[in-house]
Amino acid sequence: MSALRAGILPAAAILVALTFTGCVGQSTPQDSAAPSSSPSVPSPAPTTAPAEPVIASIVVRPEQLDLQDGSGAVVRTLSYDLAADEFVADLTVVFGGEPTIEEYAGSCCEARPETRYRWEDFQVSDDHMGHFADDDHSVWIPDDGPDVAGMNLAVQVTAPTVRGITLTTSPGFEVGDDVGELAGRLGEPYDVDGYVEVPVETGPELGPSEVEGRTNAYSVVIWKDGEDGFRLVAPVNIGVGRV
Repeated sequence: MSALRAGILPAAAILVALTFTGCVGQSTPQDSAAPSSSPSVPSPAPTTAPAEPVIASIVVRPEQLDLQDGSGAVVRTLSYDLAADEFVADLTVVFGGEPTIEEYAGSCCEARPETRYRWEDFQVSDDHMGHFADDDHSVWIPDDGPDVAGMNLAVQVTAPTVRGITLTTSPGFEVGDDVGELAGRLGEPYDVDGYVEVPVETGPELGPSEVEGRTNAYSVVIWKDGEDGFRLVAPVNIGVGRV
């Protein structure tokens, strides 16, 4: 009996050893797979918004302002039919500060009430739609239109520059230039001691003229009334009756 056990034990030991060796040498797919890594994605380069063009000049045109950069390229136009808050907001950026604001009550039938926004020698006027009372032309009655004065806003310039911005016209005429020479070149009447109204640039015709020798169209004009200095004003329609 002991001899039989002696013969069986070595065989069993061999079997256990083989089984153990097989377990140690075998690996699972997870153990043998190479470590995985996600492909690296480069971080996006930081971006900055393009700088706004610096406005170097404002060209007063018959129906809008042309805002130009230093090369003379038109960056943006501002129509005189824009709402006053939008128009003034853009010019506040251009001039680098808020305007002074004045409420003008008007005077009889020749001067309508208006809100004036002024950056020194550059002024924007927002006339208020309405009419004077029939029985008292000192009383203004506001209503919703139509705007009998034409476009919604008007501008007035009394100097060639404001806050470093050049104020000019499409032909190049600026406040301070020789108005008499301009009037002579255009064949316009000129009385340095009286009323002066010389169109510097005139826009597209709008309809039949009401004033002989004048075009029914908006213009940029150089104005002088009595002792007041010269003013560049737009839009002015000198081809229709005005009060």
